Amino acid sequence: STFYGGIAVQYCSAKVTIMGTGMVIYGGTAKAVEVTGCSFVRIDGANVSGSGTDAVYYTEGARGLLWNCDFAGYTNAVHASLTAHVIVNACTGSGALKASFGGIVAANGTMPTGGTTELGNGKVFSTGSTATGGSTSASSSTLTAASYDATVTATCRNSGSWMSGQLRQNYYEGLGA
Repeated sequence: STFYGGIAVQYCSAKVTIMGTGMVIYGGTAKAVEVTGCSFVRIDGANVSGSGTDAVYYTEGARGLLWNCDFAGYTNAVHASLTAHVIVNACTGSGALKASFGGIVAANGTMPTGGTTELGNGKVFSTGSTATGGSTSASSSTLTAASYDATVTATCRNSGSWMSGQLRQNYYEGLGA
């Protein structure tokens, strides 16, 4: 799968995983992934590229994990700001790990080659990690527009229950089956 224009996850209390070995997220000059105020967002196996400042940006207390991701083209591969906490594990490529305004980034294993940046009481922990280049290219493919239709739909019954395994919009734990 290839995503053009980026992904935003905002104010989500559920744990979210964006996973797919070889998945490409091309953000152009914008952020490829922006996570705001979420309890936990994991990004696993993504090839993230573009030409902006921050490839993956966690902010407003968001928590998360980047695992086996490869970065190219951005000034900062990962940026945690405004008390966000992010773990970067076994990631490669180019771009700095940046923490600002109380944000924390902790690297484990390999990390992108751009070094570390700390601003406004942000802290990057990278002792023992090895900077390793990656294979993702910063160039993009031709953009094409696409739309997708739902293959399965459902309606919430008056009782508030759902069929098992269905996606539940605005679901709060304890309100559904």
